[in-house]
Amino acid sequence: MKKKMIVGAVVFEFSTDSEDVNASWIKRTFSSEYNSLYIMTLGVVDELRSSGLAKRLLDQTITFAQSRPNISLISLHVVSYNKRAIKFYKRHNFDYLEYLSDHYHIMGKEYDGLKLGLFVNGGKRREKWLPWFKRVVFRMEIIDEWPV
Repeated sequence: MKKKMIVGAVVFEFSTDSEDVNASWIKRTFSSEYNSLYIMTLGVVDELRSSGLAKRLLDQTITFAQSRPNISLISLHVVSYNKRAIKFYKRHNFDYLEYLSDHYHIMGKEYDGLKLGLFVNGGKRREKWLPWFKRVVFRMEIIDEWPV
């Protein structure tokens, strides 16, 4: 008998606004007004990394979002030192949206985070001067990591 196990997973939630992280779970789940899909986690067991499984999971998530005309943004956060994940999302056309200073607290240490996003179904970035300024500052700090 073959042993069955989970080797990869993606978990996401809906949001009524990409910046409204405090909206209730019930509102995000059952509202027909949501416009954002937030990837909470996407992972593959170590033995199957570089096998294409993460790409398949992400592609299915993107296809799902594209099939919902009200969804205009797929977003996620990644810790700034995870260069492999950043390159993965960049290859899949995710854009840098925001630099988050001390966003992660891991084993008693503070780490910066990045908010990345992929606009779908005609969605567009809501430009303001502060996100632009943050991108410029981020580019100056880590110029070879995420060309803007």
